[in-house]
Amino acid sequence: MKKLLLIAAIICHILPANAQWQWINPIPPLIESNSMTHVSGQTYVLVGCHYIVKTEDGGNSWVHTKHPQVRSFNKVFFLDENIGFVVGSNAIFLKTTDGGDSWIKKDTGSETAYYEEVYFINEDVGFISDMMGRLYKTTDGGENWTQITIPGVNQGLRAIRFIDENTGYIAGSAGVFAKTTNGGEDWDVLHSQLSFYWLHDMHLIDEETIILASWGGIYKSTDSGVTWVAKLNPDDEVMALSFVSDTKGYALGKMSRIYKTTDAGETWTNTNLLPDYYLDFNFNKFLALENEHKGLVAGSFNETALIDLQSNTYETGSQFLLTDEQFNDADFVNDTTIVAVGHLVIARSNTNGRTWTIMEPLHPNDNYQKVHFIDENTGFIVGLNYSDLEFGGIILKTTDGGKNWVLNNNLPGGFRSVHFVDAHTGYVVGVHGFIYKTTNGGEDWVAQNSQVDVLLNSVFFTDANTGYVCGDSGTIISTTDGGQTWTEAEKVTNHDIFSIHFINDTTGFTAVRSNGYAKTTNAGEDWEWITLSVAPYSNRVRDIAFYSEQDGYMVGNNGFIFSTNDGGETWEFTLLSEYSDLYGLAVRDENTVIAVGQWGAILRNYTGPEEYPIDEGDDSDDTTSIFTCGGIDFSVFPNPFDNQIKIRGDFSNQQQILIEIFDIQGRLIYQTEKNSYGMEYLSVDTNVIQGGIYILRLRTNTYTTSFKIIKNQ
Repeated sequence: MKKLLLIAAIICHILPANAQWQWINPIPPLIESNSMTHVSGQTYVLVGCHYIVKTEDGGNSWVHTKHPQVRSFNKVFFLDENIGFVVGSNAIFLKTTDGGDSWIKKDTGSETAYYEEVYFINEDVGFISDMMGRLYKTTDGGENWTQITIPGVNQGLRAIRFIDENTGYIAGSAGVFAKTTNGGEDWDVLHSQLSFYWLHDMHLIDEETIILASWGGIYKSTDSGVTWVAKLNPDDEVMALSFVSDTKGYALGKMSRIYKTTDAGETWTNTNLLPDYYLDFNFNKFLALENEHKGLVAGSFNETALIDLQSNTYETGSQFLLTDEQFNDADFVNDTTIVAVGHLVIARSNTNGRTWTIMEPLHPNDNYQKVHFIDENTGFIVGLNYSDLEFGGIILKTTDGGKNWVLNNNLPGGFRSVHFVDAHTGYVVGVHGFIYKTTNGGEDWVAQNSQVDVLLNSVFFTDANTGYVCGDSGTIISTTDGGQTWTEAEKVTNHDIFSIHFINDTTGFTAVRSNGYAKTTNAGEDWEWITLSVAPYSNRVRDIAFYSEQDGYMVGNNGFIFSTNDGGETWEFTLLSEYSDLYGLAVRDENTVIAVGQWGAILRNYTGPEEYPIDEGDDSDDTTSIFTCGGIDFSVFPNPFDNQIKIRGDFSNQQQILIEIFDIQGRLIYQTEKNSYGMEYLSVDTNVIQGGIYILRLRTNTYTTSFKIIKNQ
């Protein structure tokens, strides 16, 4: 089987025993973001709809933090490397004292306010504001809050800044601008509506000198906000400001342009660092710097760039996209090896889910639905293959732990699930009530009569004779004679049932396309319907799996996960990504859980002993890297390489390509130009380059993309 491998260009954060869910792909998570800040070193925190995520390696990997659930987190602010605050909808105010690993909710006296801004002067004194123009102050670190009235203000207060404990300013979204000289107790409204609203960000150089980022560009005041002078009026709404000194700072525009000043905002120049519209034009954008040279820009929905302001280069977020194809299922091969499958994709990890390789599907249009391993060598994948006129069921088999797959059988219809009782006896199920059985390890498959004509989605056997199958329209059938006869259970729901799993001979669960699940405690004689009620989310359960009789997980639409440690009596809810439905689970023991789903989502929860750092190449012996830009796939090989590297892609005809190689400090060390003529190979002679890790950047008149390459010593 031909394999195209992509080594995920990440070194995952080493997680402690109480780790939270970590995004493996895509990076950063596919979320709508509302705010980002730099904490310390290479640590940043990004917040958005439902989520607070954290990176400690400059954006290469992100982890979910532990926090209460709320619809939207709108602003994050850190006072130092340990103490931070987040505000959002439903009057949410959270505080962290451990650098953002965990967050504690504090009462603000409201249950409905939509907070938009948070700012603290010191550990005790801080402010929050809401979209209705209300301002609140605390003097005890957020334990208690007092509302402060600003006369005539009823618009969202987007930016609060203080130059010292007494003097501060507020800028509102619709142009209000106010000043305080007594620590925020009283405010003087200097402008009820500045002409250059909407206002997005503010930076104070000193008490008199203020910079505002707005819809109209960048404006500066040198008289404490009384008068304002335009300093940059581009055809580009300015969204964010970040200064590294009193004179040197940067601004990020809506068109993804980064502007630079070296004279305290008097003049601004376009750095031309990012291509126009690199970040989605229609969504929020953020700029945060860890020092005067390095930083991170982010937008919504998996848009980031690691920027080097000294060399004026960036690493595009596309290098952290393993695949955007939908994953449907995953299974453990052994303690450290996992295989995930989906639409046009098979992925394999040798590092307990920390890094993954992608393999090309066996046939075009393959849609793999389920993967199941009998032992660490033998496994099966089932699914369907679409052609122009029809689709057929496919069964793939591996005998080397998932490194290579061959077509085991091609049967009518399409298959949704596979389960083996032992090395010889297995079952596959699919459309129109199809059930096939093998007794010789998949060499032959014999059709069985299921007595139903619905799509069958999942099969599970508790012993050689006793098995269960679930399907659409609430169908559950069972056998006690190895599949010779099947009996349909009384329905407890008319919703489709996607997955079935038993934790012992008598107790089983089903995942239902509804806000609940079904449970039996008497080997399927009776099924009980149990509702999952976690408003406002639609909890369509897609998969369910247990690693012991007490401990299990459920995943489903809108990115939710439920976990239980009492055999399903109670479930704890966690929301991971409203924008990525989760379809499959892999659970081997209490240490590692893998969830996969829409848009290439791979998430990992690890609570075991400290893991060793991953060496380059740990996940594969193969040497081809695949990446995507502008919807076009490119292959780079070998990677790692010796004295020559080749690039293969479908380049536009008669297009000039600039190939650049940078060292890890961002210095340009190699450059060449090539003329392309459609699909072809480009060879790059690298004799002059010493062994090490580098960034390869390709630039044409239509795109720019960068990713990591390694030259052997």
